[in-house]
Amino acid sequence: MELRHLRYFVTTAAEGNVTRAAAKLHVTQPGVSAQLRQLERELGQPLLDRVSRGVRLTAAGEAFLPYAQAALDAAESGAASVSAVAGLVTGHLTIGTISTISSASVDLPALLAAFRAEHPDVDITLRELTSARLLDGLSHARPEVGLVGLGSALPGDKTATLELAREQLVAVSCGSPLPAQLSVPLNALVDQPLIVPSTGTGLRDRLDTAFAGIGARPHIAFESGDPDLLLRLALARLGTAVVPESVILRYRGDDLTVRAITPRIDGAIGLAWSTARTLTPAARAFIDLTRQSLDTAAES
Repeated sequence: MELRHLRYFVTTAAEGNVTRAAAKLHVTQPGVSAQLRQLERELGQPLLDRVSRGVRLTAAGEAFLPYAQAALDAAESGAASVSAVAGLVTGHLTIGTISTISSASVDLPALLAAFRAEHPDVDITLRELTSARLLDGLSHARPEVGLVGLGSALPGDKTATLELAREQLVAVSCGSPLPAQLSVPLNALVDQPLIVPSTGTGLRDRLDTAFAGIGARPHIAFESGDPDLLLRLALARLGTAVVPESVILRYRGDDLTVRAITPRIDGAIGLAWSTARTLTPAARAFIDLTRQSLDTAAES
């Protein structure tokens, strides 16, 4: 059994189609099929069922997949560690992000540019997930590090976090009866149709915790992981949106009423990684660079 067999199998399982897997691997379809058959013969079990429009994992394939992926990860980490001995950081780094990162006060493009300048031999993949799915994936190194919304509860004793930014949530409406004061009490929002971040996001967790703290169950009209969609729904007069303050900056010219919420509810974004796994040199380098950028910002 060779790493090539495992790579072809894992890619085919992810794509669900031998032709697409071959294209992604830059090899011919017959070549992929031949390697898969060799692997199945060696294991003595079929790993894939051939169906009309692709393939699907058999029970044996489902059982084998996490071990095949772990073997590939270990081989990549080993190669990266050897490079690190020579002072080089190479390999691949998967970074998870939440959808609100584009509107938050975390400059991810600048962070990636600085990392690329220092470590040009690292290939980077970005994956957009909810905070809940992202934190769950860290234990399997899918992704290795993630920019997450930090909820009211700590993510777990096997996850480390580094807070990067914090900002308050605001209530935003278009023509709905928000009070004339500069702030709105949280209990005044209970009976309004609310447009809120999706379940599984750090922001939603903080909002749910705040409502639970006053013994209230809000009327959720719409929810989405896309902060821009939340504001567009508010502009369509479908309810009151609850979003981070930075999200409204692009909509200052629109007919929006913006009110701070009291008591104040803060959303926080942080970098998270698993402490139960050995990080690759690339992941460690990204964490170090992020920490350095925070220190630089604090000094300026």
